[in-house]
Amino acid sequence: MSRRRFVHQDIEVLTGYDRPLDYFWLVIDRVSGATAAHGRPLFSNLDRKNPGMTLDEIKQTLAQYQIESPGDLLEDLVRDQHAEQLFPNLTINIDYERRRQAIQDTLRAYREDSK
Repeated sequence: MSRRRFVHQDIEVLTGYDRPLDYFWLVIDRVSGATAAHGRPLFSNLDRKNPGMTLDEIKQTLAQYQIESPGDLLEDLVRDQHAEQLFPNLTINIDYERRRQAIQDTLRAYREDSK
């Protein structure tokens, strides 16, 4: 199973590919936990009659909630699907916010070293 996370404004998005169920999944919730009091996220593929999602459905749902995803998200999900088919016990867990911060920290350190 893969799990990818990113934040857009005050919205947290979790998505990935579930190999045993053979579908993509998506959960959208507020970072502040505003919906936690209700116990329900803004959107969950599990609330659908057919919970399995395609990449197009993920793209449409993100657009419906006016969420901009990292530019490589859909391509990453396709890679997750292929990787999990080749390596069934593989677990992929990517946090785009941490990755962005790590890149910024590396660039900052590089600039300081270059002075």
